[in-house]
Amino acid sequence: MDLTEAEDPTSAAFIVEDPVINNNIPMYTVRGTDEEGDFQTQRRFSEFVALREALIAMWPGCYVPFLPEKSYTRPNDKHSIEERRELL
Repeated sequence: MDLTEAEDPTSAAFIVEDPVINNNIPMYTVRGTDEEGDFQTQRRFSEFVALREALIAMWPGCYVPFLPEKSYTRPNDKHSIEERRELL
């Protein structure tokens, strides 16, 4: 979906792209558009986990999509990072 072609201008849209390793920690670029305009930031996987937990707490009973499992075996493997990005 092209972020400039949102059906409802008051809705938010985002994508997760361009994973990079920074100080041995995978970081994901989050780019999107919301009611305040375009944004871009980098986030760690743990921040996606915290966001999901906050959404579940704020709206109990609502469906919040699952996240990919934490990877302890090869957290900096490029294939694993890209696979996780696709699931985010």
